[in-house]
Amino acid sequence: MNKPVIIYSPETIRGNILLKTFKWYNIDAMLSSKIFEVQEIIKKINPNFVIIDTVKYFLKVLPLVLSLKFKIPEQGLYILVELTDIPTLESYDINRKMCFTEPIDPESILYKIRQKIINYNKYNDNSNVYDNSFLKDSIINKNDFDNDKINLPPLLINKKTSIIQKIINFIS
Repeated sequence: MNKPVIIYSPETIRGNILLKTFKWYNIDAMLSSKIFEVQEIIKKINPNFVIIDTVKYFLKVLPLVLSLKFKIPEQGLYILVELTDIPTLESYDINRKMCFTEPIDPESILYKIRQKIINYNKYNDNSNVYDNSFLKDSIINKNDFDNDKINLPPLLINKKTSIIQKIINFIS
């Protein structure tokens, strides 16, 4: 069984956007807005990927980030952070490559996780550790724009309609 991606976000809107993006691409994910819940989930599941949202709550969430630095391998910890907080994280030996700044793009996080899974399965004999079923056509690549089989939300599928018209059609 695959381990879910654990998402901590005190901001319910940003957390739900991340959660729904992962679910859209058939990636199992769990969301929590409480630090103690995330710590318990991590102890119980021992996930491969954890996303921590520190935007607007950096000082409150910093102890969690520092504790996870030693529990989760660097390639599995992703931090959503304000640009001004990156030097503080670097002072604690947290790599800048683990950080995503605003505006936060959920698909760029998905792409990084996807690449980690592909690389892991490529270099390890036990390829059953991660399920590759969601990797094939789940995330948009540069090559996908040549195909008509782009996996987009229904709102964005019709290419002939302007984005404003699509939003109006979606709302009505």
